Amino acid sequence: MEQLCDNEGNLMLFIIQNKLDALRTPTRKTWRSVGQLLQVSSEDLDLIETDYMAGRSPTESLLAKLKNHKKEPTMREFVKALTICGRHDVADLICNWPWAKYFVPIQPQ
Repeated sequence: MEQLCDNEGNLMLFIIQNKLDALRTPTRKTWRSVGQLLQVSSEDLDLIETDYMAGRSPTESLLAKLKNHKKEPTMREFVKALTICGRHDVADLICNWPWAKYFVPIQPQ
């Protein structure tokens, strides 16, 4: 996710951060809800919360934590967690990403 860009060169990570770093409301879940669904401990989520207070992106910290998790979730699992949280806007963004730009077909010999 950290290396994927759209057709204009915008990193997927930054777009997702802008959406999930926003303050939580009763109707809009954020990075914390996604982390809970992906079985990140409450203690780790609280530590990530301090990143928010320090001006760092909690979404980026969550993704770093998930990379070092006992079982790193797949992109599909991440999207499923987003969907369960009602964050269809972010899930749709990932599912409709311009993947074709990064597909290099194998040339027949």
